[in-house]
Amino acid sequence: MKKLITASLLFLLSHLPSFSQVNEVKFGVQVFPSIAWTRVTPDSYTDPAGTTYTFSSNGGKLRGGIGIFADYHFTDNYVFTTGVNYLLNASGFQVTVSNPLAPGLSGTGTKTYSLQYVQVPIAFKLVTNEFVDMIRAYFKVGITGDVLVGTRIDGKSSYQPAPGSPVIQNSRYISLFSTNLNLSPGIEYEIAGGTRLLIGVTYSRGLMEINSNKSKEFFGGNDISGFSLKNDYISLDLGVKF
Repeated sequence: MKKLITASLLFLLSHLPSFSQVNEVKFGVQVFPSIAWTRVTPDSYTDPAGTTYTFSSNGGKLRGGIGIFADYHFTDNYVFTTGVNYLLNASGFQVTVSNPLAPGLSGTGTKTYSLQYVQVPIAFKLVTNEFVDMIRAYFKVGITGDVLVGTRIDGKSSYQPAPGSPVIQNSRYISLFSTNLNLSPGIEYEIAGGTRLLIGVTYSRGLMEINSNKSKEFFGGNDISGFSLKNDYISLDLGVKF
């Protein structure tokens, strides 16, 4: 990954011209199908009663999002970009429980989260001159601030622990806010009158844990020391800039 980032930056810098004033704003729309997965920590935990919990991700999930964006061009080649996205994301984990003193407690279970976020991305973008007719390359680095707007766990937005008991909203198990680091190489193809098609790839790495401190309820109230879920995804970015 470090070699890829370094090579991309060197390519971009070698194609940047001298600094010239532009100061214009261009708007666009995008869609970004993605594959999302979860980083789970710790790998395992043993409580004082001798019960061991072994954790792993439950695999990648196909998700995606749509958004609008605004590119502020300091020059033709240096751009500040922001916007608003609606993101469908996924998370989850598998846990295996074992206790040699109580074999009846052993077993494996999963939790699958379907999450909806409103994202506000902030990024800086380096854009080359045309290196092929009407085509320019870019490299973008930035962060997103995410606000949770929808939660389903194992396909349900809420559940009732027992008949007659209060209904519990599954959003209580997920943090309201999250943030991600994003790295995005891609190309712009000018089709007519300054309108450009954008094709790129984004690697988004979660910086904050998405689970709230209520997650211990999944483990019979045991507070699993250091239990953390962080979401990553890779997306294919397809957009139009006007």
